[in-house]
Amino acid sequence: MIKRKIRIFLILGVLIAGGRVVNSFAHAPLSAVEDKRDLRISYLSSTDINISSQGINRIHFEKAKIIKIIGDTSRYEAVVADNNCDLFLTSSIPAPGTIDLTLLLGAGKAIDLRLHVLELLRPQIINIDVPNETGKREAKNGEIKEMIEKMAANERGKYFVQKKDRKVEVAGHPYLTLTQVVSYRYGKLAGAGFTYKVKKPHGNNRDITEPVSVEIFKGIFKDTVAIGMRNSGSAGDEPRVFVVYDYKEDSDV
Repeated sequence: MIKRKIRIFLILGVLIAGGRVVNSFAHAPLSAVEDKRDLRISYLSSTDINISSQGINRIHFEKAKIIKIIGDTSRYEAVVADNNCDLFLTSSIPAPGTIDLTLLLGAGKAIDLRLHVLELLRPQIINIDVPNETGKREAKNGEIKEMIEKMAANERGKYFVQKKDRKVEVAGHPYLTLTQVVSYRYGKLAGAGFTYKVKKPHGNNRDITEPVSVEIFKGIFKDTVAIGMRNSGSAGDEPRVFVVYDYKEDSDV
């Protein structure tokens, strides 16, 4: 058995991850101890955090670096550590009160914090878990690669598979004959496998196959994230193109 090399072209690998909001605000008693809970932030709403009106509170960010602090500096004093992961903050207002901050992170994201100033016995130590977009992007890219490999090997695996026999017209390429032969779906990804031929307008007018640029196939589905291409191998084995795209309920699989 001859293994053919499949070229995979990732077109869009950026994910937007929200994370879930964890509301830490509570009417804590005056004898509350250090708050060492881990919080997960949301990019779409403010995250509530309790801090002490006395001493220096520390907020640590996992998997993120602080680039800039935006807020009313008359209500607090803040210093970012050299590692850009720790924010040391003291309140300039008495308890009870609130301080609103916006932090710009190294990943290009902005997060909003609402700090609730309370009369606590000790300054607070808070760990904030920022959604790991890099890890999620790598996981999605792995799923994309696996789907293309399964389509190329004609293996079902974990996927919902449907055989197809559908002609697809490619705008601007009248000599390209494209036929969808299979569809794959798993989770939020869908895939379509195609055979293709190029009919030369000159010569003896016979059907011949030749390499086709990946650019031609990018517009087949508007949410395309990757394309894999396999050239013809043994006699009778047509060249194939494998398109992976973000699945939606109204998608034409």
